[in-house]
Amino acid sequence: MANQRSYNQVIDFLSGFTSSTLPQKSFGTGFRFDLNTSQTINQVYPLIYVQPTSHQILNWVQRYSLRIYCLDIKEKDSSNERDIISDCLQTLNDLFKYIQNNVNQITDFDYQIINQPLSVPVTNYGVEFTSGWYMDVDLEVTINDGDCDIALVSETEETISVYSQVLDFELFPLYNSIGYECDGNRIESCYSPGGQPNIIDLVVLFNTGFPDPADPSCSDPTFCYCWTDYGTYYDNGDGTIRCEMPVSVYNTLCSGGTLTLEVIYD
Repeated sequence: MANQRSYNQVIDFLSGFTSSTLPQKSFGTGFRFDLNTSQTINQVYPLIYVQPTSHQILNWVQRYSLRIYCLDIKEKDSSNERDIISDCLQTLNDLFKYIQNNVNQITDFDYQIINQPLSVPVTNYGVEFTSGWYMDVDLEVTINDGDCDIALVSETEETISVYSQVLDFELFPLYNSIGYECDGNRIESCYSPGGQPNIIDLVVLFNTGFPDPADPSCSDPTFCYCWTDYGTYYDNGDGTIRCEMPVSVYNTLCSGGTLTLEVIYD
């Protein structure tokens, strides 16, 4: 059966775009007036900013209407404004492709933009000395198809967020393994052959179960492709990977301690 996709999970998915593009971009979410807060002003630019505008339930899908901004800081003489307009428009075009091309890449959930987004240029929009664009998208996501899918407190185990170190794909171009470390001591490990060159593909790998047929070079399911035994993985948007780990699994590995992920190429 299908499962519901929360707003936070949609934002997690969209924030993964910032770590898959160059130059590195900052990511934020909130409402238009939040763009003028000190927290947003201190963001690293260029900035990708997502504003929710509405939500609908239509038969068996959810529809999130989102206004997505790309903004950058202008020089005092506006000499770089044309470059900002060009680069931010390209960024929003790339984000559109990212969403459309990631259907079923991370989980069983479908993300699909169903409208034909119109991009609108803006200047001094929310934050002074900025220029860029926004586009309005209607994003459809699978929802529950039965009452038995509703997450009841008594039936759903809470999770704990466990984080990796910041991954450096320039210094270490490939990663393929996780060491689960309790207070710095290796407790368990998971491995696969090969290696991934970016955080998006790595998250996809870590959410992939044991292959059938098994890879002859890695055929022990207690050690190979066993990441999903420990939880669900996300690009945390800051260069780290986050695992949402069931409390019972966490306590088995590191009861009373601090659990971390050591992501390596092994």
